[in-house]
Amino acid sequence: MARKPRAEACCRAAVVVLGLLAHTGLSPGAAELVNETSAEVEAPPEYEELNAAFKQLENEEDWGLIRRDAIPYFANDSIRVWQPALDTLYFNMSNRAANEPTTVLVLAFHELLSNLTFYGADKLIANMMDIVGYPELSGAVVNIIENNLPTQEEMLVATWKTNMMGDFLLDFKDLVAEERNISETFADPMTGAVKVMIAAAKRPDLQTWKDLSVVMGEKLGPAIIPLLNSEYARNATSNPDRIAAKTEELLPELQDNSEDLFAKTILFNRYLPAPCTTGAIACPVLEASTIAQLEDLYKDAQNGTITIEEFSDEFQDKLEKYFSNELKFVNYTSLIRSIFDTQSEEIVRHIDHLGPPSDHQVDVLNSLANGTYSLSVDTEVLDTGFDPLLSICLANVSAAMYEYPNTTSDWLTGLGFEVVTIFPTSGSLSSRLGVLVEKEQNAVVIGIEGTAYANMFFIRSVFGWLQNMLSAQTMDFKFPCPESNSTLCEEMAEKYSNSSIYVGFAPGSEEMENRLKPALDEAIEMLKSESATARNGEKPTLYITGHSLGGALAKNTLAQVLLRGYGDAFSSITLYTFAGPVAGNRVYLDMLDDLADRSGTSVYQIINEYDTVPYLPSFFEVNQRNVTLLYDVKDDRMVTVGTLQPFEEGPANVYLPPLGYHAIKTQYLAYARTLNSDFDHQSGCERDCSVGQCGLFKCADSCGGLL
Repeated sequence: MARKPRAEACCRAAVVVLGLLAHTGLSPGAAELVNETSAEVEAPPEYEELNAAFKQLENEEDWGLIRRDAIPYFANDSIRVWQPALDTLYFNMSNRAANEPTTVLVLAFHELLSNLTFYGADKLIANMMDIVGYPELSGAVVNIIENNLPTQEEMLVATWKTNMMGDFLLDFKDLVAEERNISETFADPMTGAVKVMIAAAKRPDLQTWKDLSVVMGEKLGPAIIPLLNSEYARNATSNPDRIAAKTEELLPELQDNSEDLFAKTILFNRYLPAPCTTGAIACPVLEASTIAQLEDLYKDAQNGTITIEEFSDEFQDKLEKYFSNELKFVNYTSLIRSIFDTQSEEIVRHIDHLGPPSDHQVDVLNSLANGTYSLSVDTEVLDTGFDPLLSICLANVSAAMYEYPNTTSDWLTGLGFEVVTIFPTSGSLSSRLGVLVEKEQNAVVIGIEGTAYANMFFIRSVFGWLQNMLSAQTMDFKFPCPESNSTLCEEMAEKYSNSSIYVGFAPGSEEMENRLKPALDEAIEMLKSESATARNGEKPTLYITGHSLGGALAKNTLAQVLLRGYGDAFSSITLYTFAGPVAGNRVYLDMLDDLADRSGTSVYQIINEYDTVPYLPSFFEVNQRNVTLLYDVKDDRMVTVGTLQPFEEGPANVYLPPLGYHAIKTQYLAYARTLNSDFDHQSGCERDCSVGQCGLFKCADSCGGLL
């Protein structure tokens, strides 16, 4: 089927937000920082339509043409509002990547809405209209949407200005929490999704609908809330038994249509960053078998060797088999059911709304971006042996592991490292582990990637987030004693026999034995031949680091290194993790403490204020153990912590995107640099954008003399 012609306004976006910016953002001086107040971006000419959309929205605000309750703290001069810089919306069309996942989602969504019939979304709309009792209106709905959309630029700017993604997540969380039994509601994921959508339709007061009335533009937006308040909507949602029965009847069709939509999106949506499906060199694991299979399928569908339906079936089948093998679930349904378990239900019900407004946090983020913020370091922190400068070095390594292969290589080389090897920790789509050497300092570093960025590696990111969401499921920790022949391992296995770790947080045993051990041996041999201290018989030092999921993987890699006896080849071992979730149960954490004490290993875990991830998956009465350090941005200090305080959401006037406080480049690494009072951001850093934040975040750091 040929794609239908697109409206001129939609096509123009190719030279607007979809320009030729590299994924590291604008060069210094290309844009003014746009944070606590609205301001037009000074940008090259090709972005003038983005600025035009921004100006238009501001004019509509001033003229009262849009819902003011969709704009955060509109006309409230007593509240200072922080919003991401407008240039975070830029999209790099050459590698289909953006600085912020929201940009990718909005552009991909706009592409879908513009071509509902082509992507098969019209069938899903027909299903939903049938469920609510108005099947005869589905064609009209499709026609109205496709022909009355705002431009991509307008949708992007409105989504940014209203903070719709943040509001949607909060509203979705509340709707899910209102279900009497969450795990029962999502026993069938599709049925659960329909229930939540119907519940949302009964709530015209949701902030998401107010935001959507702006995001959908001047033609569609103003009709949304009146429609939800209409008799049509009340009739459509008034009979839950009829809705449930119709949903059950249409379930197979809903499933088929959803899979068809997913397949066509992977194949044809040009805004979806899927380098590991298309075979692009940007994919960091091109040689992996699963990736090669997906790439072959993609090429066969593109050249017509197989039909779209065949592609959909085979693509889904291969992913399902992969998820089954790696995550130990029979199919998607059982996998999703496990996500909405009792533990997830408790967490959803206990997460509060956003915290009270904070002018101080606005100042923190603005000064952090400008390179003028500083954190003091408590004496108790330094007494633990924590090295602020070393934390900058290892945060850089953790950040570099997320990037495209060429960027990772250049970044690590710039820090002073030579890459020995980089490989997936457990399966083709999993986080990557890199083994590095620093010859001048006779040091080996293991750096581990966290969950792949959705705005760069969509399929790998989906797998990573499934790992994360399944983390509440535990599995017995398998002590590697047979492979290690270690008396220490046998002693630990007997003493801590009830140790368990969370599913998805463990590097594969095969990867440890067949990939990590040979890489460490190779690194040591490289140092012996080229490091003066190693030639004199001194053992090298070993450092292990990772961020987010990579932090948990780093901690569990440390356990493997010590239990397998790999650590005997090193004079000392040090672990620095950033934003890592809890790695295992209390017995397992006790075992790690014991291992660290016996081996003289130093363990430092750094977490950030308002970051949810370090609380997961247990969430309540969290104690990460070992040495845990907090960026306390309320009091501008770095402090030691034991059991974490109950989780607190970020201030309501700070519109960071989801996981903004979790970001490695613009939060954890940026805060690490503030611990060095001698660091000069103005001369040593360039403007960079990531996860909704732009500022002096691209800096010429070095690991020289720190290892």
